[in-house]
Amino acid sequence: MWQFEDSEICSIGMIHPSHSRNSGLSLLSGVSQFSGISTLSGCGSPDALERLPELPASEERRLRRAALILQQRLVLRQWLATHRLQHAYSKLLGLDVSSLEDVYWLEDSTARHVLDPKDFGTWSAARQSLPTGKEALQTLKADLWSAVVKNSKHQDAWTWGGMLVVSVSVCGLVTLAAMTQPSLAPEAKHSLLQYVTGKYLHPPSCKIEWGWEEPQPVGETMCFTVFCYQRNGQPYPICDTDELNVIISHGARKISAVMELGSGDPALAHTARVKFTVRTAGLYLISVTIGGAQAGGGPFRRWFVAGRPMARRSRVGRAPAALVCTAGRPRALHVHPRDQFDNPAPLAAGFSIEIRGPGGEVDEKLSAAASFQYDAVNQRVAVEMCFPEAGVYRAAVSYDGALLHNGEFDCIVLTASEAASVQRAVSGRRGAAAFEARLLGAAKPRRVLLLLSAKQLLLKDYVLKFIPKRVATFRLCPSTKLTLLPRTGSGPGGEFSLDDGAQPALRLSSPQRDLIAAAFTQLLVANCGGEDSFKLKHFELAGKLVGKCLYESALGGSYRQLVRARLTRSFLAQIIGLRVHYKYFEQDDPELYLSKIKYVLETDLDAEDALELTFSDDVYDSSGRLVETRDLVPNGSAIRVSNATKLAYLEALASWRLAARVRAEVAAFLRGLALLVPAHLLAIFDENELETKRADGAFEQLRQIFRCALAAVAHG
Repeated sequence: MWQFEDSEICSIGMIHPSHSRNSGLSLLSGVSQFSGISTLSGCGSPDALERLPELPASEERRLRRAALILQQRLVLRQWLATHRLQHAYSKLLGLDVSSLEDVYWLEDSTARHVLDPKDFGTWSAARQSLPTGKEALQTLKADLWSAVVKNSKHQDAWTWGGMLVVSVSVCGLVTLAAMTQPSLAPEAKHSLLQYVTGKYLHPPSCKIEWGWEEPQPVGETMCFTVFCYQRNGQPYPICDTDELNVIISHGARKISAVMELGSGDPALAHTARVKFTVRTAGLYLISVTIGGAQAGGGPFRRWFVAGRPMARRSRVGRAPAALVCTAGRPRALHVHPRDQFDNPAPLAAGFSIEIRGPGGEVDEKLSAAASFQYDAVNQRVAVEMCFPEAGVYRAAVSYDGALLHNGEFDCIVLTASEAASVQRAVSGRRGAAAFEARLLGAAKPRRVLLLLSAKQLLLKDYVLKFIPKRVATFRLCPSTKLTLLPRTGSGPGGEFSLDDGAQPALRLSSPQRDLIAAAFTQLLVANCGGEDSFKLKHFELAGKLVGKCLYESALGGSYRQLVRARLTRSFLAQIIGLRVHYKYFEQDDPELYLSKIKYVLETDLDAEDALELTFSDDVYDSSGRLVETRDLVPNGSAIRVSNATKLAYLEALASWRLAARVRAEVAAFLRGLALLVPAHLLAIFDENELETKRADGAFEQLRQIFRCALAAVAHG
């Protein structure tokens, strides 16, 4: 019925072409004399195998593999012959269909173009008749193989290649049985038929289709689709039992999502739609798992950016009081753009300011003179104003014509001498600052004394002009509002009101109204922090906490408190007054040290193939975009780094990155630390002792210094 040619046997690796007429033929010279297939089956017996010559292990493995391939082809041919399709065997081999398992993979659309039209119906019916169970498939293959072995009508058509197949058929059956063992199959939960045909859900083959393009602004309901596929590439109808799970996280926060499996359309039964809403800008991690395994390409990272600025969300960074300025000196103010969900919005033109003079009219000249500078690093807009004359002005900051929610405020402009007086009044060295005022009301206005201290604002009246009597007391906190009222005359000063929401509001007038308001604002900023110093208040508090721990540790073992935080070596060096240098990068920023610092130290920068460096440093924003190039020395971007100047470059880089960029934060920390631990006492430590707590001797010395200082204070 059929014959295996020598070329076909060589092509599947049974006998190497160079051996086809040498050792390989001698191996089978005795086998070729058998007269029938039933007799050839005895080649698999131990006696027959013992008569075969010894082979190298590699040759034996190749022969066994080739025997298995031939056995699969024989089974396929027998199946085709059963359905009278044996003439299609060569065409199927052209489609890489060489075994009965491959028939499951072959699509009808592909077979239609290869088979004759009259044979396609027979082929389709034969393919549909194949069993769908693992045991049934094994039974069919065993029956087909038995038919091959027992069919004596084709004994003359067998060549020595077929004889060898029979001789190692036992090995092929053992290999087939091994495939059915769950311990040997990675997809053991699937049947053999599903495994060999790929008809099971395969997570790596699944695909994700995103319903948006990056960068995507926040605020909308996002949707992406999971397309589920089998191992063989065919769609897989997803259902609840397939354990499809979607986890969306932004930092440590989990985002809730709604998932819809399948669809009313049968063509979309293999899809799952996931919807979620994004309100916070940033990086989101999306994990799609099926049965605990990641879908193809996962986990995924998606960026969402803030929307356009909105006036009702954007705010002016200032204390909840008037802005105090000095005539003739520029005053900077920061505006923080925010989108509708309070995310720092991308900088955009459209901010404007309107300034009204002391008389209430719009000052076009002052309004036009104000300049706006966009700070991409800190994502804010700096507004710089300069008032030529003293007085009370009214400013209003808008975006696209809409007023910011705290964009309208008073600007108290003082002369240089008045500014010095306010500074002395709020310094606290002379106690409470006293101002004369008149209390207005339904009754006759009466003279009162206004006492302003760091903690409170006190109003006193005098009975018989020499007996003091308290009229009202206001805490110096954001809930206490001092409001400047419009001027009613041409004289100095004016009227203002005091209201804390807990007691009746008071209306007063004073020729020193502007000084009172300026001193009140400055003390309020010192107590509660303004826009420029509130992120710094945290550093000052941290300095106080560290100072408290150092102080109590110096008092003795029972009071000892250790700071359970790791401070960088460069920061510790600045605390005790040392200069920073590039060696601190090795511990403070290992990534930069390995990628840049070490390269500069070990590379010949004068070589032609060396990386070109200049005395500058690139500054990037939070999303990794280049914002600016900072010169480390004057005109540093035009000065190339050489072997002679590499150390100077590294020192300048350390000075900028480790000190200059955080100068305000370090200064705030030191202010808090100096309240409890004077700076000169820290000189007995070095940065290693502060970090590793190996300062027992230094702590003992500090303890003695504290005790001497306390004794000196006690004895006056």
